[in-house]
Amino acid sequence: MKATESVDISHDAIVGVLLTKRNIRYLKKGLANKRILLLHQANKKAKTTMYFFSIDNIRLRHLTIEGFYYDDESKRWLSKSFPFPTVLYKRGGVFKSEKKNIVALSKS
Repeated sequence: MKATESVDISHDAIVGVLLTKRNIRYLKKGLANKRILLLHQANKKAKTTMYFFSIDNIRLRHLTIEGFYYDDESKRWLSKSFPFPTVLYKRGGVFKSEKKNIVALSKS
């Protein structure tokens, strides 16, 4: 399979990409690095819901995550509340003290 080919993935899949807090700060400013942009482009082909978040964005009490997504119409990074993902992609580092939140997220 070539990297440019589309993959048939369930449109119901929700992909949550765990980033460092620094990368989330950049997204808040409307900036994204090359890898984040490549993930966004790949997700457009896969046609799933994808959002980016850091460990601080997890709301265990409400079982939601305040995530960031790229809105193609406005050409901006926006935030909104998302359900826990069905697929978790860990792109950023997590401190040992924060691992309990990741364990809770993976058990949901």
